[in-house]
Amino acid sequence: MSVAALFAAALISVAPQDSTPSTSLGEPVEVEDIIVNGRRFEEAAARYVGAVANPAGSRGLARWRSEVCVSVANLQPEAAQHIIDRISAVAIDLGLTPGDPGCKPNIIISVTDDPSGLAASLVGQSFRSFHTGGSGTDQGRAKLNAFIRDERPVRWWHLSYPGNAETGELAVRLPGFYDAKGMMADGSDVHAYAPAVRTTSASRIRSAISDFLSQVIIIVDTDEVGSLSLDQLSDYLSMVAFAQIDPAGQTREFSTILNLFDETVAMPAGLTSWDKAYLSALYQSDLTRIQIGNQRSALAAAALAAKAEADQPMSGN
Repeated sequence: MSVAALFAAALISVAPQDSTPSTSLGEPVEVEDIIVNGRRFEEAAARYVGAVANPAGSRGLARWRSEVCVSVANLQPEAAQHIIDRISAVAIDLGLTPGDPGCKPNIIISVTDDPSGLAASLVGQSFRSFHTGGSGTDQGRAKLNAFIRDERPVRWWHLSYPGNAETGELAVRLPGFYDAKGMMADGSDVHAYAPAVRTTSASRIRSAISDFLSQVIIIVDTDEVGSLSLDQLSDYLSMVAFAQIDPAGQTREFSTILNLFDETVAMPAGLTSWDKAYLSALYQSDLTRIQIGNQRSALAAAALAAKAEADQPMSGN
């Protein structure tokens, strides 16, 4: 199934149902002319994806491959567990497996009244954990500095990697990489310093490499989120935990949880149909298919034509 069809199907599944009472049999019903402007919604889809998608460098969009493990620090246990449970529920909806208690966290959420100080401290303690030096694994030094410096209610840093599309194994060499299994019979270890990508089939329309998330670090400013419900905050955190979201993206023309801290638009109650459709398409699409042009455009192409009926506002839930 194409990306467009997947995205459209996702939108149909979350679109509000018509609650207009049906008329009795035999009564004539006048129906106004309906004009569906598919192009209008295709263009809206392209704008939405263009505003939110933020892959690492020139790489494709990354997603989690299988298991995710969420941790929340510096909150009361009940509140932390609520956030973990709600994010884990979104993970299940996307076909992912939440980790068991005691799992090694890869979605790490910290709540603090000094977010810039915490960000600077974390990066200072383990710089290579944030800027690995590997191809297509992070956003680079300039954006890392913005992660430390820019004042935002919630800030995040994604780490991803190009991997074997079938197995998830690393497909690029990272600093310090060494795989003893690459040792040659004659004792040479030259191949141990670079991963080998193995595939069971050769194709000109699909790549043997896909992009996977490996870790997300999220820092929440307690002074900025006090008025929110835990459900609202959890859904916002879910969006940035499961997709590479642009913190500078302009999304106010859409109904999206990403507008949670924008006082110029209505505050969303949770993930909207735009958000759910985007995440669903990201996790259901075949991202190994070699696209002509920008992958983000391919993800949006004709997909949101089903966003609403002709009389439903384009920005509605």
